[in-house]
Amino acid sequence: MKKLIALLMAAVLVLSLMAGCSKKRGEGDHPQRRSHDHRRRTAQQQLRQLHARHHPRWQHRQQWRPGPGPARYQQRPGDRSLAPGQQRRPESGLRYGQHGRAVRQRRGIKRRKYDEKIFFALLLAAVLALSLLAGCTKSQEDAQQQTGTSSDVSMAVVVAGTFGDRSFYDSSKEGADRLAKDLGVQVKTIECNNVDHTQQIRNAADAAEIVVLVGWEFYDVETVAPEYPDVHFIWVDNATSAPVANVLNITYAQNEGSFLAGYIAAAVSETGVVGAVGGEDADTINDFIVGYTQGAQYANSSIQVETVYANTYDDPAVGKDCALTLHEKKADVVFQIASKTGDGVFEAAKEKGFYAIGVDSDQKYIADDVIICSMMKQVGNSIYEAVSDYISGDTSKWGTTWVADMATGFIGIGYGEAGATQQVPDSLKSEVEELAKKKNCLRRNSGGDHPVIPSKSCSNGISLALLQPFYVQMCRKERQ
Repeated sequence: MKKLIALLMAAVLVLSLMAGCSKKRGEGDHPQRRSHDHRRRTAQQQLRQLHARHHPRWQHRQQWRPGPGPARYQQRPGDRSLAPGQQRRPESGLRYGQHGRAVRQRRGIKRRKYDEKIFFALLLAAVLALSLLAGCTKSQEDAQQQTGTSSDVSMAVVVAGTFGDRSFYDSSKEGADRLAKDLGVQVKTIECNNVDHTQQIRNAADAAEIVVLVGWEFYDVETVAPEYPDVHFIWVDNATSAPVANVLNITYAQNEGSFLAGYIAAAVSETGVVGAVGGEDADTINDFIVGYTQGAQYANSSIQVETVYANTYDDPAVGKDCALTLHEKKADVVFQIASKTGDGVFEAAKEKGFYAIGVDSDQKYIADDVIICSMMKQVGNSIYEAVSDYISGDTSKWGTTWVADMATGFIGIGYGEAGATQQVPDSLKSEVEELAKKKNCLRRNSGGDHPVIPSKSCSNGISLALLQPFYVQMCRKERQ
């Protein structure tokens, strides 16, 4: 925009100066002035032609050569208008065509003056335009230096499913879009549609220097990544069995956020039954469910938790049927953990009048009258931070597994934007905040098979209980 304004200002200046010069030269737009100039030029041309045809002194101009002395005072052969020895008037001493050249020379001096004015006007406009453009370029360079912009960095975001879930995959896209806007990263996106994950890893590695794999399904990155040593991979939501030098694993303590979601669900439930719809029976989904179950039981030891697996992440109709099944079992709060399939859970909640809980992103805006909160897993923010570190020259995270949890600020509960309908009272929100502060009771393993290992003690008076192997150990309050 600044460049366009600079060019427009320069163009206006040039046109203004050129218009002023043209007006001084007598080339104004007044019709009478143009008509008068035309008549004068026509009369002069006719007079020259008549003079050339009838005046005898022009008949021998080819043979005449000037003798000694000033040419314009010499008598020419055939010039019968002068007596021998008589001097000619200086005004008529020019040969045919010399008068016109003299006039043109006199006019040329003026034209050159006007041309010089136009030249300096164009030069001034060019200098002004270059100055403004240089200022814009310098401002952009300064901004790039301040933000660490590196437009040479290319990144490919590969999702196991498809975008449009308004949850897990879209959160990764939001982070990539911010990288493109803030840091000038060149972003390419690839949707696997739940097939050909390995081939899409290779396609992305051939096209970008940073490849972000979003989804636990990209197991083959462990064998593909060594084939591309100059490419930096980021695997979101899972980890390789052993460290790979150019792979950064990002896992999330979704059980911590799900614990808080379960606590809220049990606290607002009136039937004593809450439910969850999982995308499939997989370790990551079960990590959500175990944390959700434990949180609900922490709030109400007699709560009943029902679970249904949709076995798809892309079919809202199936999600709606699963939610209706849970509602038939008297569940009045349903936690959706099924990506785009979860949209059907929200539809069922609106139809039947029960509450729902969103996942991965703050989904309350979708239906704030039935979605009471969302368990947020900040996928976009974690990708943004990792790539920002790479651009700044810090690649120390690669070859490790980075656990994003409540302690790092990437796991939490969202209640929608200001002005959204609120079903969770402020007193309950305060309780949830206090529980979040006890996150030190939730210890994540640094890369083993067990996502959570127990802590030996809990200073806040909450004891530990192992609920399921390989999933989670949560702090539970000792009850009298």
